Amino acid sequence: MTSWSAKDTLAYDESWVMASHVISVIASICAHPHAYPATFRPFKQMMTRHSELFWHEDLDVCADAEKRFAVDSLREIWWKEAVYVQERGDCTQYTIHLMNAPEGEFCDETVRADPPVADDVEVSSGLFAANDRIRAWVVAPYARDAATLEPTCTELNPARTQGETAFAVPPFRYYSLLVIRKYK
Repeated sequence: MTSWSAKDTLAYDESWVMASHVISVIASICAHPHAYPATFRPFKQMMTRHSELFWHEDLDVCADAEKRFAVDSLREIWWKEAVYVQERGDCTQYTIHLMNAPEGEFCDETVRADPPVADDVEVSSGLFAANDRIRAWVVAPYARDAATLEPTCTELNPARTQGETAFAVPPFRYYSLLVIRKYK
């Protein structure tokens, strides 16, 4: 595992595609990969600058996520059970794990083709008033064919209209984490 390459399979009989979907699910339940013995990239590389987002301490599951948020996309995106709220000293932080579903919503080690990119995902919510001070960004692991083997972190400019705040998520192939902070 020490000589692992992004261009090769992750382990014996395990494809990049299946492993990427599995790691997306593991990330969405905030199972910090440093607790797992295998070196699973592309997720483990997110444990540097963005590590605090994947520890589950002080996180509350947002039980009514479907009432608070809406996720619109032409592709199937898994997210409803992977929304968390954290009360911090200066803000309330919402983390929404977005997972691009496998083609046919099934994946095993025989699947070698990446799913289509989710390039039209928008998350909206009525939680934020027009005068609320909020910041939002998306963190995503690098792709198999990425030139730079680093996660991307993109700050978002939310659009506010008629009591709704919308966040346009940059295109992603497997997984993105939307972080929204509402400052007090």
